[in-house]
Amino acid sequence: MPNHAAIEARGLRIARGGGTILEIEELAVAPGRIVGILGPNGGGKTTLLRVLVGLEPIDEGSVRVLGEPPGKSRAVGYLPQAPTFDPRFPARVREVVTLGIRDRGNGGKVDRILRALGLLDLAAKPAGLLSGGQKQRMFLARALVREPRLLLLDEPTLGVDANTLDSFLHLVLEIREERELTVVIVTHDFSVVTEHADQVACLAGKLNWFGSPSDLDEGRLTEAFGVHNLFLRHRH
Repeated sequence: MPNHAAIEARGLRIARGGGTILEIEELAVAPGRIVGILGPNGGGKTTLLRVLVGLEPIDEGSVRVLGEPPGKSRAVGYLPQAPTFDPRFPARVREVVTLGIRDRGNGGKVDRILRALGLLDLAAKPAGLLSGGQKQRMFLARALVREPRLLLLDEPTLGVDANTLDSFLHLVLEIREERELTVVIVTHDFSVVTEHADQVACLAGKLNWFGSPSDLDEGRLTEAFGVHNLFLRHRH
């Protein structure tokens, strides 16, 4: 396992309710990689992301995130599957996006991200008035604008149209070239994996397969998930 890995896991086991819900014998993700995580509902995908940000305790094994224990690095951005947001919160889109970042004067960086996600014209709009898809884009923008070294995205494609998703992923690729951003994306959209990911992790209670998306054929999907490979979506 390389010492410079952005994510390292060895002998990881998470148990809940008297049973094991996630097992990973060994996993190493190099900096600058985009990793897609595929798996059925209840397969441990969200649990893994929560482990990486320090929200889920570990029963066995070890995990390092950017060289530190989970939850210790401030350079990790995390977008949960259903971000909580009070629509009565009196803030505009730009204010929500820039909330918590140090350099709020860097308007060019913020505008670049807002533009890529189709939010620049909505920057002054009250965040509570956004549609579901617009809110998801706002949270994506907030995750990026903090300039993380590791970005963890749990189903970021939900409620986002194909054009906006492509703009977002291309922006991620640009940022990766600039500062070696590592991205982990949980998705049911097989097209996101085949078109943008460098590596794929197949989770179904345990890590069944990890490798290049070009090697992930029907046979390996069946081996990893059995009939569960029917859960995958494809964009048209």
